[in-house]
Amino acid sequence: MNLPNCWEIYKCGHVSGDGPSPDAEGCIAARENLGHSCWTLDGTVCAGKRHGSAQEKKTECGQCRVFHSFKGLKGRSALEFERLFEDERKRYHALARTWVKIRR
Repeated sequence: MNLPNCWEIYKCGHVSGDGPSPDAEGCIAARENLGHSCWTLDGTVCAGKRHGSAQEKKTECGQCRVFHSFKGLKGRSALEFERLFEDERKRYHALARTWVKIRR
């Protein structure tokens, strides 16, 4: 089973025949293929709006259908989600460490 990414659920056009949508180009989740952990990432773009830090968007994302669709999974789907989520979080943290080094 393949779980959908956030851009597939919201149909924001991560990638189409013409390339990424304007939203996808500016969204860390779409750009770095982190569509199963979007609510934990800083700087995502959803519904055409840039969001701040994961801490700042906690309330808004807590009401999001992407968040609830993954948090409500059971059985094999839940295990698949946990694997994807952990992998994406590790990749995001590795990217964040790279950004800190670049800024220095």
